[in-house]
Amino acid sequence: MTTVSMRWLTATVSMSLAAFAGAGTARAQDSPVVIHASHALDGRGGAMTDVDITVEHGKITRVGPTAAMPEGAREIDMRG
Repeated sequence: MTTVSMRWLTATVSMSLAAFAGAGTARAQDSPVVIHASHALDGRGGAMTDVDITVEHGKITRVGPTAAMPEGAREIDMRG
């Protein structure tokens, strides 16, 4: 994956998470959100593929391979 593509992915995921955080300031998040992503940066210079990012109560609670969805979770598919 090119540097431009990774920057675009990082910006897209960041904007999505910022939107959740902004919405959460008015009231608590009612249900978990799971973002399905093709690629995600791990924060240590590496990248992960085919990951789910789970957000609960406005905080990221899990980043990892596809797993069981929390009950009542909303899904956002960013796999393209």
